[in-house]
Amino acid sequence: MKKLTLVALILSVIALGASATPTYAFSWNWKALRAEISADKQDVRGDRQDLRKDQHDTNLDRRLEVAGRRVNRLKHLYDLLVKWEGKLQARVDNAKNAGKDVSAIQPNLDDMSAKLADAKTQYDAVVTLVDSLKTSTDKTSVVASIKNDFKTILADLKAAKKDGKEVRSQIKSLGY
Repeated sequence: MKKLTLVALILSVIALGASATPTYAFSWNWKALRAEISADKQDVRGDRQDLRKDQHDTNLDRRLEVAGRRVNRLKHLYDLLVKWEGKLQARVDNAKNAGKDVSAIQPNLDDMSAKLADAKTQYDAVVTLVDSLKTSTDKTSVVASIKNDFKTILADLKAAKKDGKEVRSQIKSLGY
């Protein structure tokens, strides 16, 4: 019964001639609408700029964190090489005390020591730069400088390791 009354209602509305297009009881205030849209665009632009600045700061913070980890890694590598240098020096001294000719070995060991000393000096400079990065206003150039210094320190450590391997092979050839 309810379905029939609903159908009858719809048919009576159609029969009365209800129009298919609705009429609006108000008109648009186009100037106010344009002003609101313009203000919204300005808000979006400001939000976008804030997001870019936040992303830039986040990237710099991430770079600072990576720089800190690299500093720790380089310090660890430096400490290992210094310890190894001490052991090599002890082996050279033992060979010298036993009467072996170590004149060909000592320059390589001295070169290794010099490279390690250079790496330590550069490491201290990088630590200072990383600490200054926390308060620096021009962080981008400081990060680039730190990156180049890391490459230099790593090259010195690799060269020191190469010299150490050469010293080790020369000491082994002497039987020590």
